Amino acid sequence: MSIAAERPALPPSQLNALAALLAAASYFSGLPAWLAGLAVFAIIAVGVRGMQRREALARESEQRLRAVFDHALVGIGRVLADGRWIDVNPALARMLGYTPEEMQGLTWMEMTHPDDVDSSRLAFDSALHGQQESYSLEKRYQRRDGGIVDAVIVARASRGASSSF
Repeated sequence: MSIAAERPALPPSQLNALAALLAAASYFSGLPAWLAGLAVFAIIAVGVRGMQRREALARESEQRLRAVFDHALVGIGRVLADGRWIDVNPALARMLGYTPEEMQGLTWMEMTHPDDVDSSRLAFDSALHGQQESYSLEKRYQRRDGGIVDAVIVARASRGASSSF
């Protein structure tokens, strides 16, 4: 059995692309095709390794950020432009008497003390519409059990794909 018979065949389009790449490498480097092929293979291998390393670093960074978010002693949350919570850390959920999962889909307006909804909405809308980059204010939340929690809010609009705070 030959070596070629043990390997799956490449589709013609990939074979043509590989042949063109090897021919170009050989032509521009002045090296024999087999040596240019080794150089191309080395460059591709280094490129793949570099990409894998960047992906690993990005995963590690995301894990560190998630650990800070999950273990923070202060409440941290993100909301969409309509006020719905999309990401809540355990500290904020505990403070308001919910689990993080229960808060997703609820709005911060539903949890804000009725007397503080208008001023909170004004500040939120101002940042949302770009009139100010961030805001801070003192307000009260109503806990799930009906208790009141005094809070200082520091918020900044994030103008990305999800447009969140």
